[in-house]
Amino acid sequence: MTFSWPTARQRLTGGWNGTWAQNGTTVTVSSSAPPAAGVDVGFTADYSGPNILPSAFTLNGVLCAAG
Repeated sequence: MTFSWPTARQRLTGGWNGTWAQNGTTVTVSSSAPPAAGVDVGFTADYSGPNILPSAFTLNGVLCAAG
């Protein structure tokens, strides 16, 4: 899964059930779990100034639908 923070003041501080990384404003998480098994992931983050939510998430390069 990949998403981008709207500002450079937001940063990933940790995550679980996957390998998390941040490069610039882009955050990625990957997992070795089989796709059919599913996986619950989560993260912690820090920010200064307004905390604006990411506007889009992709999974394996495909835009996720809201809902």
